[in-house]
Amino acid sequence: MAAIRLTVNGKSYTQNFELRMDPRVKTSMAGLQQQHDLSVQVYELRKKLLAFKPANEEQKKAADKLNGQAAGMLGILEEADAAPTSQAISGVKMLVEEGRKLLGK
Repeated sequence: MAAIRLTVNGKSYTQNFELRMDPRVKTSMAGLQQQHDLSVQVYELRKKLLAFKPANEEQKKAADKLNGQAAGMLGILEEADAAPTSQAISGVKMLVEEGRKLLGK
C-alpha cells in the first residue's frame, strides 16, 4: 500500500493506493530483477566513464566508444519488460570488463 499527498492552499489531501504489476507483462519477477540488475551495472559504468579523465587521446576515444556501447546496451535492456537474452547478459559482462580495464578498477 502506498499513499500520495496533495497540499493546496494549506489543506492536505491524502489518498491511499496499491501498486500492481501491469497485467500485460508476463515476465517473471526473477527476469525483471535480472533486467534491473544488469541495467544498474551499465548505468554505473556510464557514470564512471563520464567522470573519467583520460590521460591521452587514445583513452578518450576508448572511453567515448565504450560509453556509446553502454548507452546502446542500456536501451536494449530497458526497451522491453522482458528477461535479458543470453546475448545481452554476455554484452554487459564484456562492457563491464572493458570498463575495468580502461578505468583501472
